[in-house]
Amino acid sequence: VIKRIEKKLHHDIKLKYSKYPTANCYKVTLSGKTSYNNNVYLNELRRLNLYGTLSYNKFIPEEYLNGSTEQRWELLRGLMDSDGTVSDPNKTIGRTGKTSKCGNISYSTSSHDLCLNVLELIRSLGGMAKYYIKIPYYTYLGERKQGKDNYVINVRLKHPNMAFTR
Repeated sequence: VIKRIEKKLHHDIKLKYSKYPTANCYKVTLSGKTSYNNNVYLNELRRLNLYGTLSYNKFIPEEYLNGSTEQRWELLRGLMDSDGTVSDPNKTIGRTGKTSKCGNISYSTSSHDLCLNVLELIRSLGGMAKYYIKIPYYTYLGERKQGKDNYVINVRLKHPNMAFTR
């Protein structure tokens, strides 16, 4: 994924990798000969009203939902690569005792708007999707607290392997 991004970057922008010591992931930051106000990517995020959004108020801009079929598949792949999951196909589904041939695909977000946008995206690609709300809890300073609602989308696609790039 990183190499695909690098190929599409503006010539003045480079990716900088910073390995987190406590997690197996990378932080990708933009660096180069561009200023904060003259960064083509930040300007585009501002134009789309995405700059500064937090996890619970993100959304997919309308022009992305109306892109070509291939653009919408790429969008879905990006979303699924970051916040999607596939269950183990050998595990049973709920109380039914049945197993899934290819695993169950789901996507999770704390944004209601993004949830609705992902439902629309999946359906526009011929898939089926429905969501449920999961209420998360965590412990802070020994006290149990309720987190923000988590919207979990169950996804069914004719060709499920198309939903991921990995």
